[in-house]
Amino acid sequence: MPAALLQPAELEALRRLQLRARRRVATGGSGQHRARGHGSSLDFDDYRPYQPGDDPRRVDHHAHQRLGRLLVKLFEAEDEVGLQVVVDTSASMAFGDKATVACRLAAALAVTAVLGGDRVRLATTDGEGGLGPWQRGRPAVGATLARLTAVRDHLVDGAAVPSDPARVDAEDPALAAIRRCLPASGRGPVVLIGDLLTPGWPDVIRLLGAGRAGGAIVHVVGRDDLDPWLDDDPRLVDADRGTEIDGAATPAARRRFVERRDAWLDGVDATAGAAGVTCVRIVDDLPVDEQILALPRSGVVG
Repeated sequence: MPAALLQPAELEALRRLQLRARRRVATGGSGQHRARGHGSSLDFDDYRPYQPGDDPRRVDHHAHQRLGRLLVKLFEAEDEVGLQVVVDTSASMAFGDKATVACRLAAALAVTAVLGGDRVRLATTDGEGGLGPWQRGRPAVGATLARLTAVRDHLVDGAAVPSDPARVDAEDPALAAIRRCLPASGRGPVVLIGDLLTPGWPDVIRLLGAGRAGGAIVHVVGRDDLDPWLDDDPRLVDADRGTEIDGAATPAARRRFVERRDAWLDGVDATAGAAGVTCVRIVDDLPVDEQILALPRSGVVG
């Protein structure tokens, strides 16, 4: 039976963290973060018409009786952050322990948001059905862990099914997932957790930087991604296209690989910096406690 994504001790450690709003967030709820508009402290500021999804507790029933309209009370102060976590479910994530690490870190971020009184929404890169609903409160912890466990199990237990090569080359699947998140990005950060092994990774990073409340990448790389000859297997596999090449470990081949690997890693860091996106790199064989401890470097939690 697969291990739980988060053990009780790890869940307890997450209680000491909370989301950081890297930019001032738009308003619409109640949480622990400064807002650029209206929140729900004790400092009343104004009214606005009720909108579907508003907290019914903020409706001013006295105003409704007087005016016959549903009005929501606005307060100047704090607001909830709406964290959106996008998990890369491309075929390459099935290699090594990347799927487990990605889902564990997504769970850690989501649980941190929920325990801090904020909302969370999960998305995956496998199509329109990958964008989940907003969730908050204690029930969201169980629902989030269940969904991410299912994602992990699907990647780990099922054979890695290559994507359509034409689709991979045309557009990185993560782009579509992030675009679906951006309309709500004024509520809080969008975080991508994945290996950035598809050709469109520069565009993915730049799109993350377009989020109104900031973006971050948790770059999960496999030890085999960094040194594919550790297991003496001479095949180098492009999981997303289903192709492989002879990767015999000659000195020249190793040298070319190291040059391209280092250029890729440096390029990810440079592109993220230029886009204003925080990038935290985690290798899949890092001990679990160190994986969790690395999350504050993302700037999303602290």
